[in-house]
Amino acid sequence: MPGAPCGELEIEVKLEEALTGMLSIVLMEGRNLKSMELIGKQDPYCQLSIGKFTKRGKTIDKGGRNPYFGEEELLFWFNEDLWTQPMTLRVFDEDIGSDDLIGDAKFPVLHFMAHRGAQEHAIPLRNKGSPAGEVLMRIEFLPAGVLTVTCHSAKQLRSVDAIGRQDPYVKLTLDGRATQMVRKTKTDTDGGSEPEWGGQVFQFDIVDQYNLQVEIWDEDSVGADDLIGAASLSLLPIFRYGYADDWLKLWVKGRFGNKDPAGMLRLEMSFEGPAGVAYPQHQVGMDNFTEKERRTKKTAGMIPSASEPDGGQDAAMAAKAHALTRPAKRVVEDTSEFSEEELLGAFRFLDVDKNSFIGAAELRHLLICMGELITDAEVDEMVRLCDTDGDGQVSFDEFRRMAIHPDPGGPEFALAMAEAEPEEPVPASGASLTVEDKQRQQEIKQEKSKLMRRFVEDTRPSLELLERVAKKFRQMQHDTLDFEDFCSLFEVEPTGEYRRLFALFTPDSQSDSGADLREMLLAAVNFVGGVDRTQRVRFCFEIFDDDHNGFITEDELVNILRANYLATSADQVRKKAQTILRQADDNGDGHVSLDEFHAISRKFPNLLFPPHDAD
Repeated sequence: MPGAPCGELEIEVKLEEALTGMLSIVLMEGRNLKSMELIGKQDPYCQLSIGKFTKRGKTIDKGGRNPYFGEEELLFWFNEDLWTQPMTLRVFDEDIGSDDLIGDAKFPVLHFMAHRGAQEHAIPLRNKGSPAGEVLMRIEFLPAGVLTVTCHSAKQLRSVDAIGRQDPYVKLTLDGRATQMVRKTKTDTDGGSEPEWGGQVFQFDIVDQYNLQVEIWDEDSVGADDLIGAASLSLLPIFRYGYADDWLKLWVKGRFGNKDPAGMLRLEMSFEGPAGVAYPQHQVGMDNFTEKERRTKKTAGMIPSASEPDGGQDAAMAAKAHALTRPAKRVVEDTSEFSEEELLGAFRFLDVDKNSFIGAAELRHLLICMGELITDAEVDEMVRLCDTDGDGQVSFDEFRRMAIHPDPGGPEFALAMAEAEPEEPVPASGASLTVEDKQRQQEIKQEKSKLMRRFVEDTRPSLELLERVAKKFRQMQHDTLDFEDFCSLFEVEPTGEYRRLFALFTPDSQSDSGADLREMLLAAVNFVGGVDRTQRVRFCFEIFDDDHNGFITEDELVNILRANYLATSADQVRKKAQTILRQADDNGDGHVSLDEFHAISRKFPNLLFPPHDAD
């Protein structure tokens, strides 16, 4: 009867979280698959499809009914277009002619987004309604963070138009294993060498991407657009610190393969990601960062306080960084060849009981381990000469004054007493580096050491191989090296880790070109086993003595030390080079001969070839 009650229907509505990100499906094994062969074993492979995207796994030759798929990984990029669509799994037997369907299945993907970490799932297959076995897969959804890039303006762009003013636009490219994203700004018509884009904003969903390719092009109405300049920008600092606003140097490949400056681009960048997720994801062996140290535009310049939820760890780290880079008291300027970090490292090595003082027992222990025959009275006298406050032990300030003024018996040393600590750090003479700059230099050095050590462990190069690489590069007649040539010379695959290692040796520590191969080769020798000091000295001359006259200059010595110390700039090692030159240059001609270099390597081995401890 129309309008009459007909009972009740209970409906349960369940909402599932839908996210943008990357789905990783690892094919593990097939179990009891339907056999499609009358004689012999079948050759199965898997095919996964969703929407317009289809990916095929490798064929397992004679895999039969229980094939092992080798844990092959297939990656899919997910956004709102695919949220409501099911994933289709098909397993085929590869045959001459047409492949036979073993079985298929459909399964939703939204519920994978609610879980963190990989989970194993056995997907049952059916063939014409009948069971056809199952496929074991390991499935993980990796949620995306959001990178915001604001293009403001450029300056000093090189001109590529012979007549009139050029019309620049910016092209941003992010490559991931499952997707590529390309964004372009509007064209600044007649923008010339100083274009502006009015703060045009772009957002990128980030999972495994870690490198942003930046290009500025001149739009041409007739013919192809012309490249003005480009740069490769590492996103790792953005993932770690959350915000940056700076001028990016652009480069262009010169006529002879060298890198020429092409102007500068102001980019403002920020990054936000889900709590507890470290970016970049899915990059084995690469450093990744959670939200712990990230700042926004408003808080980028602030020092974290001890009252923050991290329990003051960030504040402690900032204070520690300040202490590490704090310059000397005003009356004792550091004009020695040793950096503050090296002095602190040496002090910590001697401070066996970690009480922030060096006592007679610790000094005696070290000297005995070095094979020195020394009496207690001599040890006590050594401590007394440095112990200016008479407490019977050596503090870091006393140790530091001794290191930069190495004659404690002189009358000047007694006058170099500690003053009250100034409220603001006093820069050493000629120095203009901030705490953040020094911290960044140290981070780059540590990353160089870690990645170069891993590169040597992976490729196992001999000294003879490195010499052959240097010879091949000289035959190429290029001033600098690009990443493609690096992979070719060392015969390695262009992995993300090797790309990052290469970038650390470029002038801005973020490019795909402009590295000095000689610096990379000397850095690699630090981690090659079985190379003695004599061989290293000879190798330095082989690499830097281009005209084979048996001499190297001060600038070449600076470059050698920069490579040996994994430094980021020549200024970090110039004092060491000058010290070596003073000690080694017997005839005062400003050059170091091979024999003089051998002599200094025996006299000061750690100054010339510093040890690099395992990370």
